[in-house]
Amino acid sequence: MSILFPPSHVSSPAHWQRFAGSLMGSYLTVNPYMGDDIMIKVLEILVLGGIGSINGVLFAGLIVGIMDAFLPIVVSGTQTQAIMMFVIVIILLFKPQGLFGKEVRV
Repeated sequence: MSILFPPSHVSSPAHWQRFAGSLMGSYLTVNPYMGDDIMIKVLEILVLGGIGSINGVLFAGLIVGIMDAFLPIVVSGTQTQAIMMFVIVIILLFKPQGLFGKEVRV
């Protein structure tokens, strides 16, 4: 009990991640590359939406989710990732700060 939820502390996100990891480890084969595909999607969404913009991240998540759901109907799996990256690069060429990011002068 004290490993997952220490009694003297409030439960933090790290505790929930540890708990979710223990559940996933019992369900799937544990390897060092378990969350790579999810982390790539998260990075795509953050960069596309604009770092620091909650509305941008929500909108970019919707765009990436729709593309991830409907592109495999038309093309194969590896081409889906390439097309999604191409679309993100094209959008970032025109709006380097992301869709809803604020332009910052340095």
